[in-house]
Amino acid sequence: MNKRRAFFTLLLLLGALAQGCATVSIAPTFPGRNPVEGGHLLLVGGGLRPKDLMARFVALADGGSIVVLPLASARAGAAGAEEARLLRKLGAIDVRVLQIEDVRDAHRVHYVEMVRNAGGVWFTGGDQVKIVQKLLDTPLLDAIVEMRERGGVVGGTSAGTACQSEIVITGTDVNEKLIAAGNVATTRGLGLIRGVIMDQHFVRRQRENRLLAVVLEHPEFVGVGVDESTAVWVKPDGTMTVLGASVVVVFDARQAKIVRRGHRLVAKGVETSVLAHGDVIDLDLPEQELEETSLDEPEAIAQTCAPDPDIASSTPPNE
Repeated sequence: MNKRRAFFTLLLLLGALAQGCATVSIAPTFPGRNPVEGGHLLLVGGGLRPKDLMARFVALADGGSIVVLPLASARAGAAGAEEARLLRKLGAIDVRVLQIEDVRDAHRVHYVEMVRNAGGVWFTGGDQVKIVQKLLDTPLLDAIVEMRERGGVVGGTSAGTACQSEIVITGTDVNEKLIAAGNVATTRGLGLIRGVIMDQHFVRRQRENRLLAVVLEHPEFVGVGVDESTAVWVKPDGTMTVLGASVVVVFDARQAKIVRRGHRLVAKGVETSVLAHGDVIDLDLPEQELEETSLDEPEAIAQTCAPDPDIASSTPPNE
């Protein structure tokens, strides 16, 4: 092991030792759930990102190259360059930005090999629909999966988080005042995290109605709403650790009784969890527990945050 790889491995071990012991166990397991061996996901809810979250992503890449994919951004060149600068400041040595204009670029052999041999892939924010349109059923997505299976890390913020589910909330044609069937537009996602529907900017933009509506229509999936400046770290064993400044809200309707009355969705027994820094979600365990954590709460986070490079003067509603 060379010195650089040893340095990143040490960072990762120190981060693991700092985690608290709070655990929320949400069960039972999903039918067909298949967590990827060896790899990680680090998914941020958007907004300002604490630098320690981004440093953890760099550490999980373990000294390997990092590929930035600004597929979702309306200004992909600027977003990719800004993200690359941030990652280099945090210690990443080899950072490359891939501009994927359309699905044909996702078939380029050079791009596919670059991603397959990387230590990490980072998705910027923007429009999650653009990501899935450019990547679904392509060799580039296959390479991302292979990279993660080999022990690499996939990360993203905002739309780069939302796209990772099997079902993706598009952010279009939504009346967020209602919890009703057919009220929230969805599409097929990348499927890097299975059995879960991700949502982003969750508390900040009051998106609980839309995620709950989708969960009640698809109760076999657990809804995970990640707020800004907050992340879920999905480990190789499938557990998810909450990191950052705010909270993650979890809706679990797998054991609920759900009835449709016209377009309305009525339910009893939906489990709701509100989790903060250091809490662990384990989707496999049958009982639900929440312990006190000794992990220190994050300090005044505004002074240690990196801006989302895709935040412009006006934010698209689906970001």
